[in-house]
Amino acid sequence: MSALLASRRDRRSHPAAERQHQGGQPGGVELHDPPRESGEHTPRGLVRRRIRTILAQPLTYHVCRDFKRLHSQRPLIADFDRSLSERTMLPAERENELFVRLNYCKFRADILRRQLPADWEARLLPETVALVAEIENYLAAASLLRDGLLRAFLKLAISLLGPFVGRQHGFEELLSEAAMALLRSVEMFDPDRGFRFSTYATPAVRRRLERYVTAEHKNRHTMLRSAHLDTMPTAARSTRSDDVRRAEAVAGLAAMLSRLDDREQMILKARFGLEPGRETQSLQEVAVQLGVCRERVRQLEARALEKLRQMPEAQLATASID
Repeated sequence: MSALLASRRDRRSHPAAERQHQGGQPGGVELHDPPRESGEHTPRGLVRRRIRTILAQPLTYHVCRDFKRLHSQRPLIADFDRSLSERTMLPAERENELFVRLNYCKFRADILRRQLPADWEARLLPETVALVAEIENYLAAASLLRDGLLRAFLKLAISLLGPFVGRQHGFEELLSEAAMALLRSVEMFDPDRGFRFSTYATPAVRRRLERYVTAEHKNRHTMLRSAHLDTMPTAARSTRSDDVRRAEAVAGLAAMLSRLDDREQMILKARFGLEPGRETQSLQEVAVQLGVCRERVRQLEARALEKLRQMPEAQLATASID
């Protein structure tokens, strides 16, 4: 009897033995191992999320002649010159070196991410985690190099704004467009072609500004055509029927605007000068009134214009004019 009690105490103190004892008995309760960690906020989930970010990042680069030399130096964040700013004057040799390093870092990140195992979703080995960290180091170095080059060449973009700045196009919104063109030029520039970056970037920035100004003018013209305002007669040739037509056009435009929300109405009236006695306002001026950024105003304006274009009145007006 004492031996049987001792055996039961031993099984209670060792769950694995109890599981083995009860597993084959009818009605026995089989114990399970605790579930493995899952979810995005566990260490494994965070690594998987980092891998997804790496795989989703587009990498555009050129394979340069100096990659072999840089491979032995491993130019990561530690040896990057962080002193670049808008006041930096880059000599040709330094400019070429920075662009070669930028392309090398993206090249190495691309090569390494192709080495990620195909089953990384199912299992994460220590080697995979180390590989992810190395890829992120190269991507971080590439970001620092890119941002430094943008700061160094920002003065080039500013120097090209002069002919485009006006009442309808403020300095800030044009600078935003120029900076986007400059960013793309930094990403696409091939330092092995033998010419300076300014030679490559200047026409690209000018084309971006010209397209932006042209698109803004087209939107404004479409806005006026949708309400027949571009066909209003001059005062010298105005007749009673013309006055009636003008009144109908203004009433039609007001009816169309009333279907937009208050913020969209305010943006279109300010951007196109639709209120009597008020001039057109730039994106920056409207952004200050609304307490948002210029890009948000641009998005809201585009959305409001698209709503107007889809209204039956606007489509009929455009068809009648064409």
